[in-house]
Amino acid sequence: PVADDAVAAAPAEDLPTVGSRLDPFLPDAPPPSPADGIRLARRVAGRALVPASAFPVGCVAVLPQGRLVPGVNVEPPDWTRILCAERAALGTAVTYGAGPVTALYLSCPKDPTGTPCGACRQLLVELAPDAVLWMDRGTAPPDSSPVPTLLPGSFRGQALLRDR
Repeated sequence: PVADDAVAAAPAEDLPTVGSRLDPFLPDAPPPSPADGIRLARRVAGRALVPASAFPVGCVAVLPQGRLVPGVNVEPPDWTRILCAERAALGTAVTYGAGPVTALYLSCPKDPTGTPCGACRQLLVELAPDAVLWMDRGTAPPDSSPVPTLLPGSFRGQALLRDR
């Protein structure tokens, strides 16, 4: 049963049918410039689910074939299991077997000095070691960093595979 005051999150006609294939990729072409990539990440940030913090973050991961994978931060009410935008985009790319990420665009619209958290840095090093991360800097040009420089001396999961 549904409460009388329940509100649908989306009109039924906008929902996929049972058995339909869900496409996680954005319809956009690869960003021709870092500034365009940041604009796209800002647009994606508008989808973030941040009821308590009101701190949206958007990320767009670029794949070798030019496909774009969006990610947003998702904040459950208990705050202990927040999913960051970077990890959402990387997880979706892995889920769909999309291949290595070549670049990422990150936007924290309310904080133009924002950078990935430690957990995101670790996952970036593991899953996108050859990528460049472009970060939104508000009215200034985007800042870039090769992923390995985000976490010097990082642990690499491949170390667990040695001597097996």
